[in-house]
Amino acid sequence: MPGNTARFWCESCKREASAQCVEEHLIRSLKKARVEEAGPLLQTLQQADAALDQVSEMLRGLQAKAEQEKAGVAAALKGLEDAMGADGAAWEQAKQAALQAGVSKSTAQLATDLFDATTRCRVTVLRGAAGVAAWQSDVRPATDAAARLLLLQLACRGHLEEPGQQPRQPSPAPSAPRWKERPNEGKWAMTEADMAASMAVGSRVARGRNWSKGCDADGEPPGLGTVTAKKEKGAVSVRWDYSGVVRCHCMGFDGTYQLRLLPTPLKPHIGAVEGESFLDVKTTCPMFLPKGMSTLLTDGRLAHVRYLAGLPCDVAPFWSCKVLDLVAPRLEGLQMVSPLQRHVDLALAMPHLRSLAITGVTGEHLELVNKMASLRSLELHCKLECCRS
Repeated sequence: MPGNTARFWCESCKREASAQCVEEHLIRSLKKARVEEAGPLLQTLQQADAALDQVSEMLRGLQAKAEQEKAGVAAALKGLEDAMGADGAAWEQAKQAALQAGVSKSTAQLATDLFDATTRCRVTVLRGAAGVAAWQSDVRPATDAAARLLLLQLACRGHLEEPGQQPRQPSPAPSAPRWKERPNEGKWAMTEADMAASMAVGSRVARGRNWSKGCDADGEPPGLGTVTAKKEKGAVSVRWDYSGVVRCHCMGFDGTYQLRLLPTPLKPHIGAVEGESFLDVKTTCPMFLPKGMSTLLTDGRLAHVRYLAGLPCDVAPFWSCKVLDLVAPRLEGLQMVSPLQRHVDLALAMPHLRSLAITGVTGEHLELVNKMASLRSLELHCKLECCRS
């Protein structure tokens, strides 16, 4: 059929084979010949595509860093303005936060120089331990956005200095802690007998050391339950969240302890615990069912919220970002559970946030929240190792 005629490459003529070549010369598939010819070019294009992916990822990271720094500067500026009429301690704290968030004079001067049409810089890439010059270029940053971006990034990280400039020294540690620390380690170091004595109607419990083999009333993986009654000889009735079943468990008889007592949930100190302006996500969206979560985003309740507790960043990270976007302009108090970087970044940019509580905090979070000049109350719930890192 026309259009389906096989085409060949003539190895002798080094071109597409003619009818004569088919009869007299060595030929092979035209497509195969072109695949082999294009091999090095295809490899180069694939490498270029991968490199551009890396560059794009770097640019996204730099943009996120710039937005984060901008939010920090805005918060420091707001904090400095708010503290002008405050007491001496608040004023000194606001000034310190402003110094940490600000851009150095040398970096600001570099930004001006890079947009000067007469500015030139020479870039040399050294290869290997011997430092052999592999690449060189004269660049005019005023007309090269990528060069400006690279040089500013180096300056912000302290890797680009003016002639005669002293090496950057680490900032001295403050003479007094910024936050009053209240560790609670050891508070719940209870014996099983202590737990049995402390259990009351309404206490939250989970499987204990002598849990009955084969009992799955608490679900799989094991879940939590609520004490509904205490009976004779240490027996305790529990309604399990997973199944709704009420079962009787032994707590002390003949040295058997089938349950363990859980700590009372801590209430976050974020400025309010009730009222129209306060919303607890765990109460509003029990079990975090999709219908309830979707309704909260659309029914207008978030428009009045100034204090938000129990935001489940670990369970619903994308939904939690949507909630933070909606409450950001007004929010004054916030509690987040195991937030990701994106959640902390949104909190950093909130103009009126005064109280912040984070459950499941990491070392990176500690560094970020320390830059929030507007904060007046910071409550962290984390493992001791995180606080020491």
